[in-house]
Amino acid sequence: MKVRMTADSKRILSLAEAPIANRMIREMKEDESTAADYIKTAIYATGDSVEEVYKAEAEIAKNCRIWNQYAEDSGDIDIWINAEARTRDGFIIIGAYLSDIWQLTGDNGEEIAKYMYIRKFSEVK
Repeated sequence: MKVRMTADSKRILSLAEAPIANRMIREMKEDESTAADYIKTAIYATGDSVEEVYKAEAEIAKNCRIWNQYAEDSGDIDIWINAEARTRDGFIIIGAYLSDIWQLTGDNGEEIAKYMYIRKFSEVK
């Protein structure tokens, strides 16, 4: 999966965290799943189903709810995925932490969805 270091990422990381974030980016390149694959899982957690993902991008972020999720020195560094997709009910703009997506099961979708950024749009005829 391609993960970017954005201007916001650089603003929130300390100098000591930059090499850790760069290592995470290199390691995530080996992940065969794409940001679109992960975001489809996140959308299912909202109770919707995906018809098409138009855009999905992953970037380095901070998440105060995790500690060393990616490596023993990664601290609160996480990966945030932004996406736009067409669903069976309309259109969705969604953002979610990869660490949250990894924790999704059939039983905790509603709980995990509380930590996502979700905007749903429906067609009105």
